[in-house]
Amino acid sequence: MLLELLFTFLILGIVFTSTKAFVWFARKRMNAIKYMNKNQHNPWFRILKKHKF
Repeated sequence: MLLELLFTFLILGIVFTSTKAFVWFARKRMNAIKYMNKNQHNPWFRILKKHKF
């Protein structure tokens, strides 16, 4: 019983952490795209566009 509970908490922890990491990554990516769209005239834009986020 205790082992099952521990295992459930472990799975929930992994899911929660990965979801948090995914949300953070998606937000970072969206911010990068927004920033790039704002600065299309910027010479750095072409360099950033080459290296996809």
